[in-house]
Amino acid sequence: MRCIGDYEIGETIGEGAFSKVKVGVHRVTGRRVALKFINTNMMEQTVGYLQFRREIEIHSRLRHRNIAQLIQVIEDEDRGRTCLVVEFIQGRDLLDVISDSQKGGLSESEASVYFSQIVAAVQYLHGNGIAHRDIKLENVMVTDTGVCKIIDFGFSRGTKDNDIMKTPCGSPVYVSPEIMKKKTYCGMQSDVWSLGVLLYSLVSGCVPWAGLDIIRKRERAERGDYIPLQDASPSLQNLIMGCLCVEPEDRMTIMDVQSHEWTMRRHLKRRVSGPFRSMVRKIMR
Repeated sequence: MRCIGDYEIGETIGEGAFSKVKVGVHRVTGRRVALKFINTNMMEQTVGYLQFRREIEIHSRLRHRNIAQLIQVIEDEDRGRTCLVVEFIQGRDLLDVISDSQKGGLSESEASVYFSQIVAAVQYLHGNGIAHRDIKLENVMVTDTGVCKIIDFGFSRGTKDNDIMKTPCGSPVYVSPEIMKKKTYCGMQSDVWSLGVLLYSLVSGCVPWAGLDIIRKRERAERGDYIPLQDASPSLQNLIMGCLCVEPEDRMTIMDVQSHEWTMRRHLKRRVSGPFRSMVRKIMR
C-alpha cells in the first residue's frame, strides 16, 4: 500500500488540471480523509500559484464545525507535489439537496436549519478577518447527519472591516452589484449579498434572476430588482431584503444576519437528516 506521511493512499475520487484527489486512511486511527495532490512543479508556472498558497495559509488556520477542516499540508518535494489532507465529508452539496426537493425548494423550517449553520461559519470567518468571496450553494456541503460545511477557499482573503478590494472574483450569479460594476468593494459586505442570493435560492429553488441572460441579470441585480417570494413569511422577506441592498453601506452585516429573528428561529424539534450519498467532487478544487 502506498503511503504519504501517516496516511495510506486509496482510490482516486476526483481530478483537476493540476490536482488529483484520493481517499486516504490514517494508519493508526483509521480515520478517512481526502488527500488532494497538487502538482506544484507545473502550477508554479501559472498565475494561480500565489492564490493556491494563500488558500493554504488561510484554510490551515480555520477551526469551525461548519467549515471543512484542512488537517495537514505535506510537501513532497521529491515528486514536486503538495498534499492537502482534508476532512472527508460524506454527503453532497446544497445545490444537489435543492435539486432533489420535489417542491423546487426547501421549507422555511428546513432552510433555517441549513442557513443558520452557514451564517455561523461566515460570522466566524469575518470575526477572524477573512472574507470568503465565493459563497454559493455548490460551496456548502451537507453531511449525512445534516451538518453544513463551507468549502473552497480559493478566493478567500484576509481583511479588516473596512479594507477595500479591487480584484473581481466569485460566481456571476452570486456576486454583488459593486463587483459587477468593477468598483472597489469590501469583501465582507459582498459575502452578505451572496448569502442573500443563497437564502433566496434555498427557499425558492432558483436564484433571484433565474432565466435571464448575464446582461439582464446584471441590470436587475444592480437595481436590486428581484421577484419577492410570494409564500415567504414577512420575517424571511425582511432578511432577504436586508442582504440584497444595492448600496453596501445599507446592507446588513453578518452580525445583523446572525441575530435576525428568522435566522434565530428554530422550527424543528429534531435535526434535519442530510443526504446519504458520498461526496467526492467538491472537496477542494
